[in-house]
Amino acid sequence: MLATLPGFTPELADRVVRVRDEHHGFTFVEELEAYANLPEGLADELAERLLFLR
Repeated sequence: MLATLPGFTPELADRVVRVRDEHHGFTFVEELEAYANLPEGLADELAERLLFLR
């Protein structure tokens, strides 16, 4: 599913899933951006599309 988001590749989606599991999830888009090393501007573009649940 992540790979279908704008700006995501299958490789980036795999990295996000791996890092999410290592950190036991994300609470904020800033955590996702920092831990998964997202390309610049991608987190801002996705912020309104993502929901973080813990």
